[in-house]
Amino acid sequence: MKYPGRIIKVGEKDAGIVKALKLRLNETLGSDPALRLDPDDANYGPKMKQMVKLFQARNVDAAGRLSSRTVRWDP
Repeated sequence: MKYPGRIIKVGEKDAGIVKALKLRLNETLGSDPALRLDPDDANYGPKMKQMVKLFQARNVDAAGRLSSRTVRWDP
């Protein structure tokens, strides 16, 4: 899936985008069950928001900028 060219946030209506993002987050955040998101649930809710923030926090450079891995959309 290509990046949709807009901000994706809580309440996103496009189920395909939410599911793709959940799959990507699950791939990159590891196998801890507490961090897993259900890709069959198309809701961008509070837990997903937490996981996006965790992903971003883990993927900044020394200056606090998002790394290229963070902004990359296609797996």
